[in-house]
Amino acid sequence: MDDFTFSTKTHFARIRVMESSRGLYRGYVYVRRSSEGPNDDPPYQTDTDRELYRLALEDAKILAQRLLREFEV
Repeated sequence: MDDFTFSTKTHFARIRVMESSRGLYRGYVYVRRSSEGPNDDPPYQTDTDRELYRLALEDAKILAQRLLREFEV
């Protein structure tokens, strides 16, 4: 499964969707400043596990966009 990325002038978000041992999917969002390299900060997680990969991906995209908006302020 591929990672997806979003960026603003100041921050970069990487999205990953992972499958659990129960066969459900959850989105994870890694955020960092654009001027910095990768960091060891824990990812932000979506609120729910999904049965379909595409639904978990949509949840993660929404979370990434919300986080980037918050960090821009």
